[in-house]
Amino acid sequence: MKILVIGLGSIGKRHLNNLYSLGYQNISAVSTKTNTLTNFPNLNVFSSIQDAIAYTAFDAAVICTPTAQHIYALTTLLESGIQNIYVEKPVSNNFNDIAKIQSLIADVGGIMKVFTFVLALCVRKYNISKLNFDLLSLVNSYHSEKTTRD
Repeated sequence: MKILVIGLGSIGKRHLNNLYSLGYQNISAVSTKTNTLTNFPNLNVFSSIQDAIAYTAFDAAVICTPTAQHIYALTTLLESGIQNIYVEKPVSNNFNDIAKIQSLIADVGGIMKVFTFVLALCVRKYNISKLNFDLLSLVNSYHSEKTTRD
């Protein structure tokens, strides 16, 4: 799975750490802060979303930019056909572009879902296909596995 993280402030770095700790390795990022990435040696870093999308197709993206930039990033990703996108809250600081976003989501065949991105990745990692799984045991399993590796 190819994952793009947009924005590498404290929240973006937290998402990167979570992704790596879950075993995901094919991760790229969009950031102007390339000098702060020594903890992520294999990370492909791009200066723009367009550069990243031109480089490869991504299966998922995480938007961790300042709120005023969320709609631009979300629009760009949706227009490129990426369906699996997590946007840090709030999605926007105004309602002006919400109709456009809804239309783009419909165009790519997606459904806007709001839930914890790490939970979604855990579900994929542990091949959970049924909806009535025990969330507590999943989280405990992840944390005990992480603790034994650290």
